[in-house]
Amino acid sequence: MNKRKKALLTVAFIAGVFLIGLYGVDSSDGYLAVSKLLSDPQGYAGQNINIVGIVADGSLEKSPGMTSFELKDENDENLKIHVNYV
Repeated sequence: MNKRKKALLTVAFIAGVFLIGLYGVDSSDGYLAVSKLLSDPQGYAGQNINIVGIVADGSLEKSPGMTSFELKDENDENLKIHVNYV
C-alpha cells in the first residue's frame, strides 16, 4: 500500500473514532434531568441520585463542610432545584 492510501486510511480512521466519541456516547447516561426529578420528586425520596443541569449564575455558596447552589434544567431554565452538597 502506498503512502497516500495509508495517510487517507489513517485520517478516515481518526475521523471515525472522533465521530463515534462525539455522537455515539451519551454523557448523561445514569443522570436525571432537573425536569424529570421535578416531575415526580416523591418518587426519588430517600434515594441517591445523579442530576445533570446548569449551575445558576451567582448561586454558588461555599461554607465549611457544605457547598450549595441552584441547578437549572438544561432545556428549561425556569425549572431549578436547590442543592446542598455535604
